[in-house]
Amino acid sequence: MSDNPIELSRRKILAGLGTIGAASAGVGLGTSAYFSDEENFENNSLVAGSLDLKVDWEEHYSDWSADEAQFAEMADDPLTADLLLPALDFENFIGEPATAIGLTPSEAQPIALNFKDGANQDDLWNATAIEAYPDTDDDGIQDLPEDWDICEEDADLPGALSSDLRTNATIGEEPNPQTTEPGDPLIEISDVKPGDFGEVTFSFHLCDNPGYIWMTGDLVDASEGDPMYTEPELEDDDEDGAENPQLGDIELLDKVLTRVWRDDGNNQVDLIGGQLDVMIPIDTSGSVEDELQALEDGVNAFISALDATDADVQVGTLEFGDNGVRNRNALQDPGPLSITLTGAGGNTPMPAALDIADQSLYEDNNARSGAEKLIVMFTDGGPNYENTSYTANYTAPRNTTADWSADSGDSTYDNEGTGSSTGGQPGNGQVTEGEMDETAGVAESIRDQNVGDGGTEIATIFVGGAETDSMSDDAIAAYETLPLYMEDEIASSPGQALVVPDIPDIVDLAEDLAAQVTTAETVLFVGTLRQALDQGLNPEGQPGLALQGDIPAEEGGGTGEQGCFDNSTTHYIGFEWWLPIDHANEIQTDSVTFDLGFYTEQCRHNDGSGMTTETPQPE
Repeated sequence: MSDNPIELSRRKILAGLGTIGAASAGVGLGTSAYFSDEENFENNSLVAGSLDLKVDWEEHYSDWSADEAQFAEMADDPLTADLLLPALDFENFIGEPATAIGLTPSEAQPIALNFKDGANQDDLWNATAIEAYPDTDDDGIQDLPEDWDICEEDADLPGALSSDLRTNATIGEEPNPQTTEPGDPLIEISDVKPGDFGEVTFSFHLCDNPGYIWMTGDLVDASEGDPMYTEPELEDDDEDGAENPQLGDIELLDKVLTRVWRDDGNNQVDLIGGQLDVMIPIDTSGSVEDELQALEDGVNAFISALDATDADVQVGTLEFGDNGVRNRNALQDPGPLSITLTGAGGNTPMPAALDIADQSLYEDNNARSGAEKLIVMFTDGGPNYENTSYTANYTAPRNTTADWSADSGDSTYDNEGTGSSTGGQPGNGQVTEGEMDETAGVAESIRDQNVGDGGTEIATIFVGGAETDSMSDDAIAAYETLPLYMEDEIASSPGQALVVPDIPDIVDLAEDLAAQVTTAETVLFVGTLRQALDQGLNPEGQPGLALQGDIPAEEGGGTGEQGCFDNSTTHYIGFEWWLPIDHANEIQTDSVTFDLGFYTEQCRHNDGSGMTTETPQPE
C-alpha cells in the first residue's frame, strides 16, 4: 500500500486491500481388466474456493466554500447545534486494542453547525461530495452503472484508484477546488484549516466465501513541512520547535481527530432522532463522597445536554451505593429535571443498578413501547456488593435462573467476594473477578433479552477513578483495568465506553458525552489521528481493528468471537476526520501521509485471531 499512500498534507488518506485468488485441480478415476465391468463416478473435481475482498467508496470534504455555506452555518451554542464534531483532547486514551474513548476538556472549540431554513445534512453532504467509485457522471457522488456487479469488477487496489469509473473532475469552488485524476491517493488535501472536516464511507463486499475482516492503518510519513517553521508557528506555545523534529513532534497528528463507525450507507454518523428513553444509574459509593456535589452538577449538565439532542427524550435516574439501589426517578421530561444526590458511602451494587434501570425502561408507567432504550451508567469503580436482592420499585435480580449466577434460583446475587482479596481500598471493599463476571452476565442479559423490543443499549462513563482501584489480583489478571472491563463487558460497543479523567470535567464535556451516547450506529473508534494509526487501527498482536461480523463465526465454519461477514451483503464503514476550531498555529505547514485499508481471512477453520506481520514504522 505504500506505493499509493494517502496524504493529509494537513490531510491525506488511502485505502488498500489484498485478495486471495482461486486455483483448480481435476481428478479422474477409472479401472479396466479382462472379464471386466465398469462403474465410473465421472467428472470428479476439486476446486479451491476463493476469498476476494472488493471495496468502493464515496468521499466528502468541507472547507466552507460558498456552495456549502448556502446550507449550513457555524452555530453559536454547541448545545443547540444540529451537527457537532467535538473538540476533545485524548490524553487519557486507553485500551488494548485502544478503542475506549478517553475524553479530556479542550481549549479548542467544536465544529458546531446549524442548518439553514429548509436545508438538512443530506443537502450539506451532497455539496461536500468530492469523489467516488463508481461515479459515472463525475459529480463526486457514487452511482452504480447498469448491471453493476462489483465481484466482476477490478475493484482491487491500486486498480480501482485508476479506474475510468472513479470520479475524474474538479469539484468545489475557489479557493480550494478538489481535483481528482486517475491514480491519485484517495484523500489528498493540501490546505486544511481549523473548522474543516472530511469523511470517506467504504462499502466492502466479500466475494465467494464468508470471512473475518479488520480495518487497518499505518503511518507512512509525517513532517513539519517546508518551511519547517513559520514565524507564528514558533511563537505558538504548543509548538515544540525542535531543531531536528521527530515523529512525536509533529503536532498535526495530535490535532486532527478521527472517528470510525459501522455505517448504514448514508455517509453520516446518525443520531437517535425519534423517541429515546434513558435511565441513568449513578455510582454514589464511598469513593465519590468528597466529590458528591461535582458529580451532581455533572449529571445535571448531562441531562440538560440530552434534552438538547435531536431525540424526543425522557430521562430517569437512580443511585447505587452503600449496599442499596435508591432514589429512583421515573422517566420524565428532562427539561425541569434536576437531581439531588442524597449522600455517598459503602459498596457498589452495580448489577442490581443495571437490572433495575433496565426494568424501568420497559415496565415504568411512563416508558414508551416504541422508544429507543438506553442506560448511561456513571461510575468511578467496579462492582462490589453483598449476596442479597435489591429493590427500588423493582426487584433485582429478576432473572433467577441465569447461568451467570453462582447459585441460581435463590433470588440473590451470589458472586460477592469470589476470588482473591489481596490489597484493596480500606472501607471500600474488593472488586473481585467473580463480581465482575456476574455483573458482565447481567449486562449481557440486558443487552440481549429485550431484542424483540429493539434492545437496550448500555453506555458507561468512567469518571475520576484509578484504572485498577480496589481490583483484586484475579480481577486484574482477567480484565486488566476497569475502563477496559466497561468497554469489553458492559457497554454495547467500544464507542459507548467513555472515560472522563475527573468528576468536575463532566460539566465541560456534557454535550460531547450526550452526542456520543446518542449515536444510532456503532462507533468503533474515536481518537486523534496519531492514536488511530498507532493503536486503534494497528493494535498489538492483531492485523487491524476487528470488525464485528454480521453472522456468528460458526455459521461460516469458523470459531472466532468477532463473527464473520457473509458473502452476499454490502457492508459499510465510515472514516471521518475533523480539525477543531483553534488558532492552531502550531500545525502550520505540517504534513502527514498514511495508509488505510482492510484485511480479510476466510472464516472456515479459522478462529479470527488473524495472521499478523511486522509493519515498519517511520522514524
